[in-house]
Amino acid sequence: MFEPTMVNIKRTRKQRVKPQQDRGKEMVAVLLESARRVLVAHGYAGLTSARIAETAGVSVGTLYHYFPTIGALAAQLLDKQVAMEVIELRQTLEGMRDQPIAAVVEAVVRNLGKIVMHSAAFHRALLTEAPDQGKSESWIEAEKQVIQWITTWVAGHREAQSLPQHELRAFLVVHFVQTSIDAAGAAGMLEKPGTLDEISRAAKAVLMGT
Repeated sequence: MFEPTMVNIKRTRKQRVKPQQDRGKEMVAVLLESARRVLVAHGYAGLTSARIAETAGVSVGTLYHYFPTIGALAAQLLDKQVAMEVIELRQTLEGMRDQPIAAVVEAVVRNLGKIVMHSAAFHRALLTEAPDQGKSESWIEAEKQVIQWITTWVAGHREAQSLPQHELRAFLVVHFVQTSIDAAGAAGMLEKPGTLDEISRAAKAVLMGT
């Protein structure tokens, strides 16, 4: 007789957890976006808990509830940026599966370059001003995933099937493109005519061994 009521109560309790989790995710997103805006406006030295909390419209205590240190927050900002670049790379590779390698490399470099140019101040602050904390586990995992995608793509491409050491070539080109674009972005050189073309040509040479 009472079983339906008990089931309903259990469901209600389970349902209450989800909104709390959703609110937590929303707050993390708000704090990350606020930190990003502060970082762009004031640089890493100006990335203070007070500024972030004020921009987000919350207390400093709320900020520390989600991020115990500014370094932890900056690390998650960087992870988010890396994840966005990984998505862009995968979409480019999937959308140009049968295109010539030179065209694909150029598209990858240009698309990643646009992401960095769009947030140049953010990149400069994180890559040149922030203390080097090394790569996070999620960053390392993302790199492995990208290398695996490119290894598979190269191995199945008609222009590169006969080339040896597909995984090594994928490893080298991923790190070359990433380092070149990040360095050019930090130095303010990505906007200069020819920069992305030169990175593309060099990346193709790394990949094809020419």
